[in-house]
Amino acid sequence: MMLHFWGYPSSEEESKSCTLNTAADFQGCMDLCSGMEWCMLSYGNDTTCILCDIYTISSITQSDSSKGIEIAVKVDVQNSCPVEIVSNVYTYKLFSSNAGVTRNNALASCETYGGWLAGFENIIDYNYIFNTARSLFPTPLNYQYLTVWISGLMKTSCQDDTGTANCAGIKAFGEFPNQNNQDLYRFPPGYPNLTKLHNGYYQRGLQLTWSQQLTAYNGMVTNAATEFACNGEQKICAFSYACGILGKA
Repeated sequence: MMLHFWGYPSSEEESKSCTLNTAADFQGCMDLCSGMEWCMLSYGNDTTCILCDIYTISSITQSDSSKGIEIAVKVDVQNSCPVEIVSNVYTYKLFSSNAGVTRNNALASCETYGGWLAGFENIIDYNYIFNTARSLFPTPLNYQYLTVWISGLMKTSCQDDTGTANCAGIKAFGEFPNQNNQDLYRFPPGYPNLTKLHNGYYQRGLQLTWSQQLTAYNGMVTNAATEFACNGEQKICAFSYACGILGKA
């Protein structure tokens, strides 16, 4: 169900995370958002359709028809916004290695601090890990992508899965310490890859990816073999990892 009124996102900066889409009119724009799992709201008019994912917009300014901007927000059956998910408090520490790092070594390092590989529950967590990891390597390197190891490990029962519902997308992974959701773990086409590599290893660990030479996977989550820092073609490499001491707020 969508709650429809005149208005727009209050923060121009937050709106930059939303995407421009094609729709015949604003009703079509609303229908697009309603049919997308990740979409939380749509705004625009009969000629412009902008869709925003969950956690991207923190506040909305209500206006009137003089602005010419409509907005529609997903709500529950009581016409109220869904109950906010209580986030965990993450004390993050990001580490990097110019030689690359395997997930196994990253996890061992986090455990020496009494922590674990950290993930993200909301856009603040996500932006912190993504932006901090990128800041550690400001000059593009000779790779297609760099990655940072995050929480998430493939379930043994999902190895070689051919598409059952229990192993679809993020359901194929476990080990998310103290995380209530993985809504922002978004995979590009072709991922997650649950098949065995030619060298006999499974791509069991999750990584957050950012662009170097290519852009299609930028900001997306991919999975890779935990025993190696780079993929077989040496085109995607993990040079950092996110540790967190996790606790309830």
